[in-house]
Amino acid sequence: MTELQPQPHSEAKANSVSSADFHGANTQRLSGRGWGIALLVMVLMWTLVPKLYTPNLNLEHARQFRIPFSLSEDYSIYRSYAEQTDAAAGENIINCVMLGDSVVWGEYVAKTDTWSAELTRIWNASKSENDPAQPSIQIWNFGLNGAHPTALRGLIRHHGKWDSRTALILHFNPLWITSPERDLSTFKPAPFNHPALAPQFRDRPKVYKENFGERLRVAIGQRAGFLLWAQGMRIRHLNGYDWGGWVMENPDALPWDPEFVKKTDEMWRDQGIREGVEAVSWEDQGIPRQSLEWVALEESYQWSQFLKLLDELQDQERRTLVILGPLNPWIMKEADLQQYNKILDQVEITLTEKSISCWRPDSIASELYADTSHPLAKGYTQLAEQALSSETWKNWITARIP
Repeated sequence: MTELQPQPHSEAKANSVSSADFHGANTQRLSGRGWGIALLVMVLMWTLVPKLYTPNLNLEHARQFRIPFSLSEDYSIYRSYAEQTDAAAGENIINCVMLGDSVVWGEYVAKTDTWSAELTRIWNASKSENDPAQPSIQIWNFGLNGAHPTALRGLIRHHGKWDSRTALILHFNPLWITSPERDLSTFKPAPFNHPALAPQFRDRPKVYKENFGERLRVAIGQRAGFLLWAQGMRIRHLNGYDWGGWVMENPDALPWDPEFVKKTDEMWRDQGIREGVEAVSWEDQGIPRQSLEWVALEESYQWSQFLKLLDELQDQERRTLVILGPLNPWIMKEADLQQYNKILDQVEITLTEKSISCWRPDSIASELYADTSHPLAKGYTQLAEQALSSETWKNWITARIP
């Protein structure tokens, strides 16, 4: 076997490459001016690129728009929607946004039959008959699937930048405190909806066990428009992947190929009731009566986050109405129903003490519920008709008239 011989020093020196040769051949060292130009380009990209590509939702012709289900985690759309609702409000119109989870979004109905759509339609029809001079209202649907109270707080803090004249209607869905898991108050790690909207450091949910690096990335993304825009582009055009991941998944394609453009376009189409969702009553679905594990308000993480949201809105002098429930009382066992009513009584007292307007609708008929919390189309109509006869509702709405 031939042994490797040590290379003579002179030969090694001849074959070596100096650091000066390396830098000269492969990189360009920037001067102070060069670094300034590079920094300027980065700042311009960071601030201007999201503004150059902002989805136009065409709200003047789509006043019953709602965030498409497939884009529920594209918060750049939510931010753009908030900005454009102000511009589309029009004169002599009381502009309101209605925020909540899939109950507000309309899980079992088309976008024309949601709670906000029915409130708008019935109020405007009644004012035309009784007082034509009274301003119309426009209630925009800002429901988001899976938006529990903690997520709602994050949505409004980071992405809900409405004009000061816009009134807020918040739906408090008691479903989120019917178990420690839904309430996010258990120490056992568990996935939950919209973790990117939850507090990442101080006051974060007990179930949220992500590592520091990931939470830091999310916290920056909550505030950085460019990162929010990039996340939206990934969801809308790259099926949730980053560029490298998308190319690996689709090696022979480009995002602007017709088949992928078609998929992106389909995301924006609201086809009505989602595929796989059957709009029938809970009884017709054969759902049994539920046993609920209520979390006491004083121990509830979701309720504490909702209260903090209300405090923040009061500090901003936001005109706010809270709607409480209603859950489906017919699906509950007697002990759970008693606890439900007790909790809503406590919530109503707390909000009244804070001088926050709240409206507690009566429950609707059993056949108008699809499950524990979602009404069917006729259920939303009945709830909207209740609002019309509610002094709390009417006083709050008319107080918005300039």
